[in-house]
Amino acid sequence: KDGLTRVPYSQEKLRNSMQLALRKRPVKVDLLEEAIDRIERNLKLRKEKEISTKEVGKLVMGELRKLDSVAYLRFASVYFNYSKPEDFTEALKKLGDVLEREKSK
Repeated sequence: KDGLTRVPYSQEKLRNSMQLALRKRPVKVDLLEEAIDRIERNLKLRKEKEISTKEVGKLVMGELRKLDSVAYLRFASVYFNYSKPEDFTEALKKLGDVLEREKSK
């Protein structure tokens, strides 16, 4: 054994974690569902039979970044286990840089 815990994929768990990040944010349910569909399509297209939660988390963060910056930061704070205010400051700077690059495309 490799010491890893394996759990079956759960769309409900994915939806719940994204809904928690999006709580009280102005994002329509259909946009959330489209994001979930994109994540699941991406997962199905992969050759690997097993996909790490780290990889799923990256996909979720990418979709949340497009939907709502605050939701992205909420999710990232848990995903990266932020423990200090400086962690948020750095994340905000990185997010600002990414959004600026995307805007200039």
